[in-house]
Amino acid sequence: MLSYFPMNTFHVTGCDVYTYGVDCKRCGNCSGGVQCNHVTGTCPKGCDAGIYGDKCDLECGNNTYGVECKELCGNCSNGEPCHHVDGTCPHGCDAGMYGDKCDKECGNKTYGMECKELCGNCSNGEPCHHVDGTCPHGCDAGMYGVTCKESCGNCSNGEPCHHVDGTCPNGCVAGMYGDKCDEVFTECGIKTYGVECKELCGNCGNGESCHHVDGTCPHGCVAGMYGDKCDKECGNNTYGMECKELCGNCSNGEPCHHVDGTCPHGCVAGMYGDKCDKECGNKTYGVECKELCGNCSNGEPCHHVDGSCPSGCNAGAYGATCKESCGNCSNGDKCNDVDGSCPYGCDVGVYGKTCDKACQSGRYGISCTKACGQNCQGCNRFNGVCEFGCNPGWTGTLCEKRSNYRI
Repeated sequence: MLSYFPMNTFHVTGCDVYTYGVDCKRCGNCSGGVQCNHVTGTCPKGCDAGIYGDKCDLECGNNTYGVECKELCGNCSNGEPCHHVDGTCPHGCDAGMYGDKCDKECGNKTYGMECKELCGNCSNGEPCHHVDGTCPHGCDAGMYGVTCKESCGNCSNGEPCHHVDGTCPNGCVAGMYGDKCDEVFTECGIKTYGVECKELCGNCGNGESCHHVDGTCPHGCVAGMYGDKCDKECGNNTYGMECKELCGNCSNGEPCHHVDGTCPHGCVAGMYGDKCDKECGNKTYGVECKELCGNCSNGEPCHHVDGSCPSGCNAGAYGATCKESCGNCSNGDKCNDVDGSCPYGCDVGVYGKTCDKACQSGRYGISCTKACGQNCQGCNRFNGVCEFGCNPGWTGTLCEKRSNYRI
């Protein structure tokens, strides 16, 4: 027998808990796990998070999640919907976003997928765009490209390159080429350097090539050259490696050869050798050491330049070079070694300033002061003896006596 209840108290019997209606349908996801209305299936206190509808039997859609589907999903990768309950993204975030719900933009100068990319050198240290890394106000000086990660090449005069494509507005510094001036002239071989390799290297040591940009020599210069580029010949009477050697005594004050130090036109008087750095020896002097020293006192060598004797002349010689022979000074005295004069006159048979002249005919004795006899034939200049006899009617050693003998 059926029991009758008022309409508003009708109870369906025979259904399990969390079901409703005539067919005992399952309740939806009512908030707090409460029983839905056993007749209509509605939830008395709303739905669990991620569910909506009168009966709380529909999952959130249209990129929403959470209680009453009021929360908006973040930026899940590939436009996928987030989880309808907690908003998490099943396969990660779009570029530029991070967090379980992909609702946070990249920070700390990062961007891109999972915020793994570092921003480039944006102008004034600004952060780049969180998605693609672009710089909102361009690049710092020396950088270019969409993300300001590319370094400018070597633009001439230190000018900045174009911030987008990196080109140099007025060409490259020496040794570089290309639109971006980022290519090195590695083939500036053949001893060239500079812009378009048009400059010739100097004389680098060991035949090395100079630096392709500025022309400097990496290990110094060859002998006879100096300067950073080894393009200057030694000067100031120097020669050789690093111009450290001093020239010898080249004739007429000419410089020696900058490489080997040789003198182009010989040496000054008193010097010899290819470099004119050796004094005359072996008692020689003068140009090419061709002159022989005179009779210097005690056999000393003469001065290598002018042949003068440092301590005067040996006896019997005089003059600046002691090459002149003195006459016969009286009593064997030594003549003056400068002018050859005899301090106390001449010996017998000679006269003159240097006592080097034989007495003239008719004269004899000391300094030729005595006159030969008038009747003398062949008057000896030393003692006045008439070597060929006397004139007729005269006799005596000097033919000074009349002869008593008559023919």
